[in-house]
Amino acid sequence: MICEKENIEKTKKKEHIDKKARILPWLFFSLIILTTVWIRYNSLDIPLERDEGEYAYGGQILLQGIPPYKKLYNMKFPGIYAVYAVLMYLFGQTHTGIHFALLFVNLIATIFVYMIARKLYGLTGALTAAASFAILSVGQPVQGIFANAEHFVILPVLVGIFLLLQTNTKSRKYLLFLAGFFLGIGFIIKQHGIFFILFGAIFLCFEAFWNNQDTAKIRKIILKKTGLFFLGVLIPYLLTCLLLYRAGVFAKFWFWTMKYVGSYTTQRSLSQAWSTLKISFSSIFTASPLLWLLAVTGVFLVFTYKDRKKLVFIIGLFLFSFLAVCPGGFFRPHYFVLVLPVSALLIGLTIDFLDRLPYKKDMQWLRQWFPITLAVISLTVSLYIQRDFLFKMSLNQIITKIYWPNPFNESLEIARKIKEDCKPNDTIAIMGSEPQIFFYTGLYSASGYIYMYPLMEEHDFALTMQKELIREVEATKPAYLIFVHNPLSWLEKNNSHTLIYDWYMEYKKKYKPFGLVEMFGNKSHSYWDQAIIWPPTAPYWLIIMKRKETNSSAQG
Repeated sequence: MICEKENIEKTKKKEHIDKKARILPWLFFSLIILTTVWIRYNSLDIPLERDEGEYAYGGQILLQGIPPYKKLYNMKFPGIYAVYAVLMYLFGQTHTGIHFALLFVNLIATIFVYMIARKLYGLTGALTAAASFAILSVGQPVQGIFANAEHFVILPVLVGIFLLLQTNTKSRKYLLFLAGFFLGIGFIIKQHGIFFILFGAIFLCFEAFWNNQDTAKIRKIILKKTGLFFLGVLIPYLLTCLLLYRAGVFAKFWFWTMKYVGSYTTQRSLSQAWSTLKISFSSIFTASPLLWLLAVTGVFLVFTYKDRKKLVFIIGLFLFSFLAVCPGGFFRPHYFVLVLPVSALLIGLTIDFLDRLPYKKDMQWLRQWFPITLAVISLTVSLYIQRDFLFKMSLNQIITKIYWPNPFNESLEIARKIKEDCKPNDTIAIMGSEPQIFFYTGLYSASGYIYMYPLMEEHDFALTMQKELIREVEATKPAYLIFVHNPLSWLEKNNSHTLIYDWYMEYKKKYKPFGLVEMFGNKSHSYWDQAIIWPPTAPYWLIIMKRKETNSSAQG
């Protein structure tokens, strides 16, 4: 009787310990998620940077029924403009609404990281993976608080990857199609998504090999599975092509996304790419050193898995996620968002390995406390290192720290002044690459060239592009002409054509000064109408000009 009571007490004690062990990871996970939500909430009102401005302008005109590649030329696939259009329809056409939409998308992506990790290993590891993704994706080194395209590529990619893990039963063949469909959506949002499609196809092939011995049967299974998969992949792209063809802009789309993109991605040498990669990864690593050490450890620990499916899945996803960062060798900070999900999975894998170690009976407390304590310390260290960026700096200070001397803070005031002065059908020509001004004002660009970068590059299309911009601006007769005196808004090369500069010096005679913004270090000064002081004394400045009145009233 006594022994029976002792056994009951031991069982209750064990159940209590197990319940506590399950609750702790959830408490820790909830705290991390609330922290990242709070960080993103406090940064909702941060001004748009250049890429965000492009996507917002593209989404804005799409909501007005104007297709991409008509008033906006760019090498990116149009999916990102459609995403922005949907999100701005739901959350509002403001920079605040855009960043609230990012918060929402990032939360869903975090949930899918957890769901994928939970398919691979235990609760503590899965929650650590999700928390790691939340922290890494909001960090300064990847410009995480800005709504770059990579954040919106990752969500459908994660959905597609999660579906791939469900496709090993005969009754779920339709999931192959859906997995391909979501990965195809990731691709039309940004071309980098193609590497996740390749990962999915290779993973399905490996799955066929390890589940069967008969060569003929393997071939049949591969053809059937990959056929369904690629059918799903192709539908978003083919539908996009059809819509653009019906809108009459397919020729422009084909030129920018197929012909021009080849010139763009071959500009950098291997030595330049390697140098940029080292600089970018160094800043990413130093911001979260313990997390990245856990991720590197996970790369080695994955080979301890006896389950070949998990091994191929994680290693394959790691390799193709890295390849997704590589096109062009630019290694821009926000590109690394694409590698964060698999990095988080590797971090979770390491914690799961520690959680599964065969601890001695008198050391069972280590199983309960060591893995989760290590995870909490690693995540907390990451937050602490970035404390100024995440918790202390004002939004203007953040923009200045990351992007100065780009005029992203100043664009809000410039747009406000133009909106106060303009007429509904006015247009703007910007000699520079500041598309956020088009979005803020709600006015159309006088030319489809919202960036000067392609016009300054050393390829065969550059001079033709400059001539086309000149024709479009002269035909439109924009009410406002803005010149950006900032090399980061032009990226002029040694052999860039100078036709556009020569033309501008003559064309600006049709305009009178309306505003001047000078940028000095961490501050700027603006002057409007009669208060304009000329010439500028700052190293970087923008001159906003208004078309001179004529008897024919040629504005707009």
